[in-house]
Amino acid sequence: MKLLQMSIQAAVFIAVVLVIRALAKDRLPRTAFLALWGAALIRMLVPFSIPSGISVYGLFQPAPACVRLNLTDTQGQAGNVISSHDGTGLLSSAALVWGLGAVLLLVLLSVTAVRSCRRLRFAVSVRDNAFVENWLSEHRLCRPLTVQQSDRINTPLAVGLIRPRIILPAAMDMCDTQLLNHVLTHEYIHLRRLDMLWKLLTLCALCIHWFNPMAWVLLVFLNRDLEISCDEMALRRLGLKERGAYARSLLRMAENRRALSPLSSGFGVSAMEERIKSIMRCKKSSFWMLLAAAVLVIGLSALFLTSANPRVMPQDVVLPVDERSIAYGGNRDDISVKGEEEIAFIWQEINCVNGVSSEAHRGKNGEMTVYTNNGGTWTLQSGQRVEITFDTRLVDGFEGGQGAWLGYVKDGGYFRCGDDRYMLLNTTTISFAAPVDGEYQFFLANMSSDSIYVDSVSVLPE
Repeated sequence: MKLLQMSIQAAVFIAVVLVIRALAKDRLPRTAFLALWGAALIRMLVPFSIPSGISVYGLFQPAPACVRLNLTDTQGQAGNVISSHDGTGLLSSAALVWGLGAVLLLVLLSVTAVRSCRRLRFAVSVRDNAFVENWLSEHRLCRPLTVQQSDRINTPLAVGLIRPRIILPAAMDMCDTQLLNHVLTHEYIHLRRLDMLWKLLTLCALCIHWFNPMAWVLLVFLNRDLEISCDEMALRRLGLKERGAYARSLLRMAENRRALSPLSSGFGVSAMEERIKSIMRCKKSSFWMLLAAAVLVIGLSALFLTSANPRVMPQDVVLPVDERSIAYGGNRDDISVKGEEEIAFIWQEINCVNGVSSEAHRGKNGEMTVYTNNGGTWTLQSGQRVEITFDTRLVDGFEGGQGAWLGYVKDGGYFRCGDDRYMLLNTTTISFAAPVDGEYQFFLANMSSDSIYVDSVSVLPE
């Protein structure tokens, strides 16, 4: 899957989640939205998707049609190098701009992270505080957890994946045990859930998709929902009766501004009004609410994060033909022009002896293979059917088949059957019905990103 396709699908998914979030944020637990943001990250970071019959993108697959291609080489003959359209330069320029933007953003984020680490290296462990020591004994992690203080920060922070630390401001009142309990519990939830990993993955996705505005939107709302869901989980541990006191603690910590720290989580400002409202509305999630959240996450992911099933040529299917292919070479060239496309292909010829080619060959990406009858053509009558069988080898990464255009050559014209690629997998047989009397050859044009290895081809007229 190409980067632009990944980015577009992620943008659509993020837009849908934003709409649902606006409508249901007070009805569903925020962990449901975290799961949806996680699904969006998967779409942005994983370069493939699972084909699905219920994918929303299946609605945009056009119905098959037959399109005439303007496939003429620079000498004006059909074959060899076909057409002169080439977008290589444009693609190279776009790739260069994307690479420069990604590297620049990565450098900026790295500098910010390094500065934050340098600022936090002066933190010292909290000692001689009975409440903190008792709290640590009751809140264990599978990794060693320490509570520290620093005079370089204004609000509490949770940092570290391997060596987690809760860092408190040096100016914080360490005698206020209620405030300490609220702050430490909040940061403990961040560390236990590995929220820093969420942030790291989000920043990786942002570096890759920096050109996509929705990637920046994802960064903002994922951080916001991380904090709100952390508030919800902290209140469930502290008790819902602590809502008012917890909200006051949040406001006390939010009075101080804190600098950007891309790989840390804190108890400070983050969409404060929304957080306070969520805290005061926090309640125990019912079974039906949890079920609705699970159905929402699974349903949206199945609809928007899968790809449409590839259009596979089934056995014994007649390829469609329309007026545009019949018109070519006749008296209605004006109709055939409407279906023209200019595509650049490298051309090779494979001869079929008695309708069968035992010669194994490879069609690279952008190459066309023309199958001939002993170097000539097959004479077919209108409506006469021809069965064409491709025996192909499975290529790693293409378990669903490789995309190709199929069509016929007649009177120097190349006619593609279907306006979408068909998928070749192992042994694939199609049935073609000649639209008019005449001499025919057949072609296979590789439209996949890898070579198609063909062990043999048979072209057998009825």
